[in-house]
Amino acid sequence: MMRSKYVCTLRVLLLAFALLAASKLIADSRKGHRPAVPGSVLTRLWGPAPSPSGPLAVRFWGKPSLVDKFWGKKVSQDEKATAGAAAGDGEQQEKPGEVPHAMDDRRDSGGAAGAAAAASPVEEKEEEAREHSPVGMRLVHLDLKGAAPQIGYLEQLIPYLTTLGADGLLVEYEDSFPYEGELQLLSSQYAYSMEDIRKMLQLAEACGLEVIPLVQTFGHMEFVLKHEKYEGLREVPRYPNSLNPHRAGALELLSAMVTQILLAHPRARYLHIGCDEVYHLGESPESKEWLSQNGSHLGRMFLGHLAVVTQHVREQRPEARVLVWDDMLSGIDEAALKESGIAGDVEPMLWGYSPNLNVQQKVEHVHKYANSGFKAVWFASAFKGASGPSTMVAPVKHHVDNQLRWLEVARGMAGQPITLQGIALTGWQRYDHYSVLCELLPVAIPSLAASLQTLIHGGFTDEAKKSTTELLGFQSLTDAAQFTWEGSGTFPGYEIYRDVTWISANLRSSVAEVLEKNEFLKGWFSPYHRKHKFGNPLYMEHFGQKTSQVHDGLEEIVGRLRGEMERVFFPDAVEEWLDEHVNPEMQPLRALVNDFKEIIALRARPKS
Repeated sequence: MMRSKYVCTLRVLLLAFALLAASKLIADSRKGHRPAVPGSVLTRLWGPAPSPSGPLAVRFWGKPSLVDKFWGKKVSQDEKATAGAAAGDGEQQEKPGEVPHAMDDRRDSGGAAGAAAAASPVEEKEEEAREHSPVGMRLVHLDLKGAAPQIGYLEQLIPYLTTLGADGLLVEYEDSFPYEGELQLLSSQYAYSMEDIRKMLQLAEACGLEVIPLVQTFGHMEFVLKHEKYEGLREVPRYPNSLNPHRAGALELLSAMVTQILLAHPRARYLHIGCDEVYHLGESPESKEWLSQNGSHLGRMFLGHLAVVTQHVREQRPEARVLVWDDMLSGIDEAALKESGIAGDVEPMLWGYSPNLNVQQKVEHVHKYANSGFKAVWFASAFKGASGPSTMVAPVKHHVDNQLRWLEVARGMAGQPITLQGIALTGWQRYDHYSVLCELLPVAIPSLAASLQTLIHGGFTDEAKKSTTELLGFQSLTDAAQFTWEGSGTFPGYEIYRDVTWISANLRSSVAEVLEKNEFLKGWFSPYHRKHKFGNPLYMEHFGQKTSQVHDGLEEIVGRLRGEMERVFFPDAVEEWLDEHVNPEMQPLRALVNDFKEIIALRARPKS
């Protein structure tokens, strides 16, 4: 681990010189200000990038036979009679926000030349992870659809993640990606620039981290389908969650999104295309018509869309492997999975975030995927964002126990003819595009560290506890059962962790102590007194000083936290988090202090 840390530091220093040399050539690329970067510069930094080979529609649809196989094929009466269960009829997953609803095979990306070249730092790290880790690669999921950190924080975080034991990043942009052209409306006000993304990718590569971009292409399309321009592409007009794959323009939209993501990640060897929780699939008129002609098999409808998107990815990036969440696959029968032909290019990512994960069921799903022809699978656990939509501080034990269950799944699949590529430790920032913020990323670093060390050591052993404590910079682990540490941490964003943890534990009770437990306030400064602006200073002074002291102390902590957050997050995230967790608690106290100051200055005048 120490060798990895020093190698990463050296690569970061070399990268800094490269960035300094290129800084005059790479202009600010925020939306509306993205001048072209000289090709020679990009070539020196990244090597040759993939270039489009034809019109988007042609590249997307590809071979007519594949499209016809899934979208145009008529089935016989016998096939209708034997059609299997619809997708999603299997296990009810524990993923946040769920509602009921109906690498050994990796290709050489450089051909003969690539085979002769030395392995990249990323490939070396992947091989090391595969050899020594019980779960293969360890990816840290960056969910950027809420409270996306500024690039300055990521520049601190990414090398630190290597120190914690991460091998790669699973980056889910959603509206934080700087889409261009007609897709520009998908990007939020505070979306990253292309220069930001280049910096992040270059730093990750310098640290030997695999970067896997994630773009949703079926379910969880809220950030796209909320816009009036794309509202007509919804599977159900009332809900923005799922795309109607049959509607004209849907596949062209996905083609453009996938293409822009791939071009921004010229060295990505994997692309995660989402496809989880496709609610209401089959309810649009077009879907109902398709089902009536194809044996009422929702699973085959889902697989058809997945096959088309996968084909587009492969035509854009022939060496790339496609990752997909497995909850929609898990309810589809083996025959349909085999018939779809996706197993050669797709690697399912099984997910589950509960500390009481059904281990046996996950092992059975892996066995089913092996029988269906898949060569590799991935797991997805969680280190935050999976214990409640508005949780403020990540419950470390909850997430460590979740890692332990996945280690059991890994042991349970031993001997099966399928490779475990790795595990993504998901860090959900929202349950969906419309939900409130989950735990802020810096606040969940202790949970991430404990989770990674658990996976590395095969359990939260004494050695894992010691490593976690040292990596976080704490003095000691004072309560192993509750995961509480003593001392000041040294990890990026520790100050935010410190103040959010204090606010979570003390803000509400501190305010309640003032508002609910002072008899002088209840007797001589009731809502009626405040409404009519009168009171007796003799008794008001009994609670006034203490109230002001508590108020001022809390405002000092909140002000300090605001400053810390503004150095890490964009203004909209700071405002949202404070409005959700601080202002509702502080507002009654603030109003009381303001009324006290106004009324005591009136010197016991008659009520108004």
